[in-house]
This record gives sequence, C-alpha cells and structure tokens, in this order.
Amino acid sequence: MGDTLIIILLVVLDQLSKRGILAALGEYGEKTLLPCFNFSLTYNTGAAWSFLAEKTWGIYALTTCSLLASLALLIYFYSYRKQLTVIMRLVMSLLIAGSIGNLLDRIILGKVIDFIDFYVGTWHFPTFNLADSYLCIAIGLCLVLSLLGQLNLPLFNGEEQALSKKNNL
Repeated sequence: MGDTLIIILLVVLDQLSKRGILAALGEYGEKTLLPCFNFSLTYNTGAAWSFLAEKTWGIYALTTCSLLASLALLIYFYSYRKQLTVIMRLVMSLLIAGSIGNLLDRIILGKVIDFIDFYVGTWHFPTFNLADSYLCIAIGLCLVLSLLGQLNLPLFNGEEQALSKKNNL
C-alpha cells in the first residue's frame, strides 16, 4: 500500500504543479525566480526535447507508447514488488509516476506541460516538469545501482542466471 500511495502522491504533485503554473502564468507566461532559474510555461507535443513534435501523428504514437510503457511498468512492479529492494521499489515508483504524469497530460491536453527552466546566460537546459524529474532521478539511481552491482530486477536476474548456467559461465 505504501508504494501505491507514493505513486499517487507523486502523480498528484506533478499534476497540481502543472495546473498551478498554468493558473499563475497564463497560457505562455514566464516568471524569473533566480538569475538562472525561471518558471516558463511551454507545451511539448513530442517526447524528450520535443522529439516527434513536428509530426502530426507523433502525439498519437507517443500517447500509445506512454500508455503501453505505463502498463508494462505497473504489471512488472505489482508482479515483483515483494522481491524488490526498498531502493528498487522507489525507482519503480518514480518511473511509474513520471510515466503516468506525462501520459495524463497527453490524454487530457494532447501535449505535455513543461515549466522548469534552468539557464546560464543565453544557454537554456530544455524546459521540463516534475514527471520528467521523476524519470531522470529513477534512471540516475539505476545507473548508480548498476555501477555498484546492486541493480536487482527479479525477472531479468533469473534469465541471466539461467543463461549463465546454460553457457557454463
């Protein structure tokens, strides 16, 4: 139940932040918070950094892929949750919340609301949102865990062990 509550809270926080920014800034508003940090409301009809945004079919393909990815993550998580370490449950919760957060935008609005804008001088990091942050944090944790040899995924570990035995490794 705790994992489900974390996922729900993260999705709600993502959605409330997007709706709050939309209400506060209007359709395309901007608010400077620090000399290197803005809230700058933008819309993304594509994937990361507007990939496929120019294609008319892009939003449908991305919505379908997001839906399938969200379902796959949910099925995997709830099938193997008891076998996952606490940190892997956190990673999976972040992946699911990030996936669902942006999926909801695509379904409801036909585009994803982005608003967090970091910059130095004229260089701007691509604008993003909390759901994107969840995904990046989860991937970062996976990379660290992998480097430490601690990335434990039940389904995949079993297959690796079977292949190792088969190949006498």
